[in-house]
Amino acid sequence: MSDLWQGILIGAALSIPIGILVNVFSDRLGKWLEGRSATAVERRKAQDEVFQRSVDAMAKDRSILYICLLESLIGIAYTLGTFGVSALVLFAAGTVIYEIAGLGYIILLVGVIRIMSIARRALGTIASVRALRGETEIEGV
Repeated sequence: MSDLWQGILIGAALSIPIGILVNVFSDRLGKWLEGRSATAVERRKAQDEVFQRSVDAMAKDRSILYICLLESLIGIAYTLGTFGVSALVLFAAGTVIYEIAGLGYIILLVGVIRIMSIARRALGTIASVRALRGETEIEGV
């Protein structure tokens, strides 16, 4: 028997039990996914409420906003230092073992993505506070 026919017979033999298992577990899987979706929606609503309360507080008292932005800057500096030093070590080790140097690029990429995430969150907070206060330009500039 050729390899083609063996592959066809194995595929047919496996497709029947897999089809039965899919039919047996599809309802359970659907209910489980619906439950996860509902939980995710509730969790997102709770996060949105907390964010809105913090934006309201920042709109009333600018010092809270400044502290939040300072925390973001410290987070960016910490992330830059951590990922930068890690990448530097991997680049230095890459002079001895060439394959390790490629990990330095991956570490840098992950660090840049993390920094962009922190900055995006800070910019979103600023935009929300400014929208709540009805501002279109930065004060004092």
